[in-house]
Formats: sequence, structure tokens, C-alpha cells
Amino acid sequence: MPMSRTLARGMPAVVRVLLSADQPPAARRPGLRGACAWAVVHANELCAVALTITAYTYARDALSFTLFPASLVFVTSVALAAGQAAPLALRRSYPLGAWTVLIVAFLACCLLEQVLELAPGRLSATANLVGPLVLYRVGLTRPLGPVLAVTGVTMTAFLALRTELNPAGVVLLIGVSALLGGLMAARGRTESDLAQHRRAHALLSERARIARELHDVVAHHMSIVAVQAETAPYRIDGLAPRVAAEFESLAKGARMCLSEMRRLLGALRDENTAAELTPQPGLAELGELAVSVRRTGSPVEVDIDDSAGALPPVHSLVVYRIVQEAWSNVVRHAPGAPVRTRVERRGGEVYVEVANGPPPRLPGRVPRLDGSALGLRGIRERAQLLGGTLHAGPVDGGGFVVKATLPVREAAG
Repeated sequence: MPMSRTLARGMPAVVRVLLSADQPPAARRPGLRGACAWAVVHANELCAVALTITAYTYARDALSFTLFPASLVFVTSVALAAGQAAPLALRRSYPLGAWTVLIVAFLACCLLEQVLELAPGRLSATANLVGPLVLYRVGLTRPLGPVLAVTGVTMTAFLALRTELNPAGVVLLIGVSALLGGLMAARGRTESDLAQHRRAHALLSERARIARELHDVVAHHMSIVAVQAETAPYRIDGLAPRVAAEFESLAKGARMCLSEMRRLLGALRDENTAAELTPQPGLAELGELAVSVRRTGSPVEVDIDDSAGALPPVHSLVVYRIVQEAWSNVVRHAPGAPVRTRVERRGGEVYVEVANGPPPRLPGRVPRLDGSALGLRGIRERAQLLGGTLHAGPVDGGGFVVKATLPVREAAG
């Protein structure tokens, strides 16, 4: 009973492998489940072997009543059986080649059936089973022109050599097999285009978000410059008229720049995006963020060097976003993994490193959330906007590390 249940559960997977466009990855599992998983992955090859044995048996029995020598009967039976069944295993890598082998074997079988006066289909029955699957694969992987040519030749061969078959049924079976493959290919292309469009849209949205954040910081500083320049004549006594005029010109330029900055921010925000009224986060908010990550079960260590505490606001924001995305990746892809975070100042650069180990092996299956990799691309672009670099990738032992280096150019005082 357990074996029958295992086979029943595995049949849908076998069908998916037979009709899928890509070769599924090989599974490595111990015991019966591992054997069943291996059988599902290699369903095409196993079915081809089974059909070869069956077709060989039928061909040998049919040819044994002829005057052919036993050796010739054996060779002919093997050739006819392999020619009809092998295309099932070849169709994934060589669909047109598999179809060519199949149609040649089918013609040879039909010719022998007529010469030896055998019942129609006695030698070519296997081609009736393999043919639709090969045609489906051709329709799935080849352009319209070759598909129409292959379909036409196949219909002509079956209608001319298997006259006992219902012509309408032959046309319907062959046509539907190729058409179904073409429809599945069109669906796959549409889904791929939609996924690419979604990725591009998400990337543009992320870039606009980065620009909004950085421009918010710049606009804040420009407003400070404008206020300081406007109030300088009232705060500083005894200013020469020439100096006061210089401050007035500076304030006017700052106000114009601030106005253009606000106009730019309005263009970056769509009508569904409200203006952000809260301050942008920075290094000071990493402690609160670490607490929220620890609640997910991932132990987080944060080491911020004292020299990194006085970073410019833009750098502080970028460091926060880099650490935030690195921690989010740990929660999504390695839940429960320990995380070490280091932020330090090295001369004219700030160095950020977030490294995590492999997730702990817990009983049961721990859900892992899918990601689009746009987050890593986003923080890499943030680093590049400041003239820095960011590298992210796996490390030995099953962990992952994100390293960023950002140059810091202090404004003249």
C-alpha cells in the first residue's frame, strides 16, 4: 500500500517532466524517496528503456515467423525498437533529431509490415505513442516554420502508410500535439516577458526611491544654507555692504536651488507616493533595527566604531540601507543564522561588513522567502552613487557576506 501511494503521488510529477520545457534538477535523497525522485527526474529515459524492451519483444515475435536468420531477426528487432523509443529520450536535447530518427524508424516499420504482410501497427505501434510527445517538444522549442513542416510530413506519413487509421483522428492527434507545444512555448515567452517587465519596473522604482532619499538629504542641507545666508546680516554685527550683498546673493542662489530640488522631488514621486515627513534613518537607528531582526530568531551582533559616528548624513543613510538589506536577506534566505555587523572609519573611507553563517538545522522545514535580488542591486547602486563599491556573495561554510567601502569627503568648514 505505501508503495502504491508513492507511485500515485509521483505520477503527476512524471507527467510534468514529460511535458516540461527544462530538465529538472537532480534530487539527492536517501532511501525510497531518493529512488523515486531520481526516477521522476529521468522519466524520459526510463520510459524510453521500457518502450524499447516492449517494442523489441513485439518485433522479435513478429519477425520470428519469417525466414530470416535468428541473428538478423535480433538486429532488426533491436534497430526498429530503438528507433521508435530512443526519440523519447533524445527529444529534450535534440527535438528535430529525435523526430528524424522516429520518422525514419516509422517508415521502415511500415515498409516491413507491407513486405512481410504483417498486420498494420504490428511493428510501428510504439511510434504511435512516442510521436505525439516528440511533436509536442518540437512545437515547444522550435519556430513556427519548422513546426509546420514537421507536422505536415508526419501527417502525410501516417495518412499514407497507416490507411486503417481514422484520418480525422490522425490529423487531430498530430495537430493538437504540435499546437499544444506551440501554445506552451508562447505562454512561457509571455511569462518571461512579464517577469522581465516587473523586474525592470521594480528596479526603476528602487532607483527613484534612492534618488528621493538622497535628494531629501541634499534639500535639507540646502535649506540650512539658505537660512544661514539670509540671517547672517542680522546675526553678525558690522558687516560691510559688500559682504552683506554677497550673503544676499548666496541666499538667493540657495533658495533657487532649493526650489529646483523640490520640483525634482515632485517629478520623482508619483501621485500615489506621499512626501516623507519623517527624518531619514542613519547609524543611530541601527540598534532599533537590530532588535526587530533578533525577534525573528537571528542573533545579531553590531559593532560600530566610534570614528564612524560622525558620518555625513548621506553616508549614514546609505550605510543604514546596506545593513538593512543585508539583514533582510538573512531573514529571508537563512532564518536563524547568526549575523556579525561591523561599521568603521578607515582614513577617508567608511567600511561596512555584514556576514552571516549558515542557518541552524531545526526539526521540520523552515520556510524561506523568495527574493528578486533587486535589493542587493539597489544597495550596490547606493554605494556607487557615493563613489564606493559593494561586493556580496557566499563564503565557505554556507554563509554569506556583504562588504561595502564608501569614500568620505568632508565639506570644508
